[in-house]
Amino acid sequence: MIAATLDLSAYDRVTAYGDRPLAPASGLEYFPRPQDVAGSVAAAMGRLGMDADQVALAAGVDVYWVRSLMEQELSDLRDARRVFAVLGIRTVTYPREMVAYSL
Repeated sequence: MIAATLDLSAYDRVTAYGDRPLAPASGLEYFPRPQDVAGSVAAAMGRLGMDADQVALAAGVDVYWVRSLMEQELSDLRDARRVFAVLGIRTVTYPREMVAYSL
C-alpha cells in the first residue's frame, strides 16, 4: 500500500479552487429556491409526456415525493435524486464556495 501526505494548510475553502478556470457552462440550471426545482421538474415531465404517477413508478418512489417536488415543497433527497434521474435532470452538488465557479 502506498501512502501520501498532502499539506493542505495553505488552502481554505475558497482558495482551494482559486486556480480553476472560470468558463461558463451551457445547459446548466442552478436551483437556489424550491420554485426553481418545481419548474424544471414540471418542464421535464411535460417534455417526456409523463404524469406524477408514471414518474413515481419509474423512479420507484411514492407519488407523494413527485408531487412534493412539483408543489415547491421539501422532498427526501434520495427520492428527489431518483425522480431527477428518471426525468433526465443531472444533479451535481457543490460546496457553497464553488457555486460561483459552476455558473
